Amino acid sequence: MVPFGKRPKRLPTVLSRQAVDELLRCTENLKHRTFFSTLYACGMRISEAAHWQISDIDSARMQIRIARGKGAKERRVPLSPRLLEELSELALANRMEMADLLVTAAWKSLRKTTREQQDD
Repeated sequence: MVPFGKRPKRLPTVLSRQAVDELLRCTENLKHRTFFSTLYACGMRISEAAHWQISDIDSARMQIRIARGKGAKERRVPLSPRLLEELSELALANRMEMADLLVTAAWKSLRKTTREQQDD
């Protein structure tokens, strides 16, 4: 039997920051845009996002806990200030119970610094 040749491994296509912003901006529904932003920012798989809950956000440490990942493993990924703001905006729009997220000192300081950066 003749062994098959190895297939060359291809690297994934990496989108530019501008292309990602355009993709996220074309989604008009706030819930859908936040969902896609969360998937992209955290590198979540669809199956991981299906089991994701608001209680998995640790705003004090700026992390998101992803349970039931590939291989039934748990992992933690960083939470960006922009994503935290989008999640909070969605929570306020839907009147979700996220008082623990909105009251924390981390949220208050992040909101202040994010606004200052946008003004510059």
